[in-house]
Amino acid sequence: MTDTAGAAGRPVIVNALGQLDNPNTPAARAAATQLNPSSDQLAVDARALADAHASGLTAVNITLGYTMGDLPPYEHTLAEIAVWDRIIEAHPVHLRSCRAFAIRP
Repeated sequence: MTDTAGAAGRPVIVNALGQLDNPNTPAARAAATQLNPSSDQLAVDARALADAHASGLTAVNITLGYTMGDLPPYEHTLAEIAVWDRIIEAHPVHLRSCRAFAIRP
């Protein structure tokens, strides 16, 4: 049996679908109509962060960079990483970058 409780005894809840934004903003609505939107079109605002906290979310798994289409793969990947670095830096109380994770028995 795997222990899924976090440090405070709460369950570890991971959004593995890779989205953290407020879908109610005009920019997010416009991005939702695109086949391959970029991260700078997302609205990681107070509402998105409040919703994440209210849901008990522990982590979000976000795939960054080129996945398909006509974008230049290397340049697009660097741009996506830079966007998320800025988002994380803008919300240090709420967000942090985690490049590896393991639940140990």
